[in-house]
Amino acid sequence: MPDQLAAVCAANGLRLDALAAKAREVVLFGSRAAGCAEPSSDWDLLVIGDPSIASGRRGAIDLVAVPTAGLEWRSSELAAHTAHYGEWLHGTRDWGVRTGPIAVQTKRLRIARRATALASVADALHPLRRARLARRLVRDVQRLGLLLADIPVPPAQVLDGQPSAFDTDLLDALLRDAGSPPAVGAGWLLRASQPMISSPPWMPRTFPVSQ
Repeated sequence: MPDQLAAVCAANGLRLDALAAKAREVVLFGSRAAGCAEPSSDWDLLVIGDPSIASGRRGAIDLVAVPTAGLEWRSSELAAHTAHYGEWLHGTRDWGVRTGPIAVQTKRLRIARRATALASVADALHPLRRARLARRLVRDVQRLGLLLADIPVPPAQVLDGQPSAFDTDLLDALLRDAGSPPAVGAGWLLRASQPMISSPPWMPRTFPVSQ
């Protein structure tokens, strides 16, 4: 894997050894690290401790730069995902997989914002565009449930491909928990997701949804 990644980096104007020389940690995360990548999948690279590096796309490389991995960042969704699924290319892992309340609240606000926006324009959208946005929202709700249960969020391929342990009542509860408008409920969201989703999305069965 490191040799393949080094070749991909070189083809996109990056050098892994140069990144490692200046950063405290360099970590591969996402579907490539989790072993569920497709041939066209990006290479997600986390670089910690080098303020001269900026986040952004470099061809097939999606680079996330964190100048300082403070306590707030270490309790983020990405930090927990990386701690669980990441492959350290340089440095060593020095944080755990637990997320904090800021990560949960950030996800709730994103769901509410995206659900409100989707409800306002859904009827005017092409069905495939509506399906893509609805599927993205379903993933966000899945991730909220995992964050509430303090479970590291897996790559999207895992969320999309797991056998169903899905409960529409749970999805409705999570949507309400996030402040989603009443028009965007579980049934509507799953219907709108067609044909992007062929089976109900996977989630563990029990989450501590707030009342």
